[in-house]
Amino acid sequence: MTRKRKRRANQEAFESAFAAVPTDTYKHRVLAHLADVYSAIRPLAWLDSKRRLNFVGSSLLFEVGTTRLLVTAAHVLDEEARHGPLHVATPAGQTTVGGLRRWTQAPDGDRDADPFDLGFVVLDPQTSQALASCRHLTLEDVDPSLEDPELPEDCLAIGFPGNWVSHSDPATAVATPMFAVGPRLKASEHQGLGVAEPFHALMGFDKESSVDLEGPRIPPDPFGMSGGGLWRFSSLRRGQEARNRLLGVLIEWRGPTLIATRAGVLLSAIRDLVPGASAELSDAAPPDLRNERERTEPERRRTDAQEPGD
Repeated sequence: MTRKRKRRANQEAFESAFAAVPTDTYKHRVLAHLADVYSAIRPLAWLDSKRRLNFVGSSLLFEVGTTRLLVTAAHVLDEEARHGPLHVATPAGQTTVGGLRRWTQAPDGDRDADPFDLGFVVLDPQTSQALASCRHLTLEDVDPSLEDPELPEDCLAIGFPGNWVSHSDPATAVATPMFAVGPRLKASEHQGLGVAEPFHALMGFDKESSVDLEGPRIPPDPFGMSGGGLWRFSSLRRGQEARNRLLGVLIEWRGPTLIATRAGVLLSAIRDLVPGASAELSDAAPPDLRNERERTEPERRRTDAQEPGD
């Protein structure tokens, strides 16, 4: 198939998927959501021996009461053991991520066996101040439900694919965000991915049928989007009065599917692992998931998996 015919096929696939949404409406509502949450999504990088930035993942800024956190995928935080402290983009440049680290448990030290793959940093005052002007997601921005989704439903994923950015001078480096809109999938119908409905939210991601704000475009591989956000894109069809809530934290890309650990799991982990957060999250977070995890933990096989951030 020629490039021109492929682009036409991509456009037809897009128009079919969003037939009820005029193109101008689609653009407006994507841009409105990006404008709302953009500064809460931060790229993460490590510095090599030549002081060049190597972008490895994404993160979300979160606020629980007076506690500010940087949330990402645990396998992104694991990069610190190999490369040293991570740096986060701030409005003024870059700063080292300082604060108390917490991760979900990796059985026998094997992160691939961790179905949640969540990590976060309780930010110290210096890092918190450097990010003070950025948007921080709150409990009102999150969908804590662990119930089965009512389909059809649109999703919007946002992160910073590292393969868009070469090694750069820390003083001038700018990471480029990527968004993807796609249908939500039922985890129960994708058991081969090692996912479970109470824990994971899935979005269809077909590179060959992708469209950006200017038309059909085949995007790069989403390596580096781990730690970014997956939102319920309610406003796409229901209008701006419908609030888009965070469904989960992106942890993995497998072919035509983006996988996120659900926000309810994140809230439960914060409640259990962050001192002083239990009172704020007593009503918002789901019940303790540790026993539930032991009963239903999916078997994780990533021998052929593709993890954003590696």
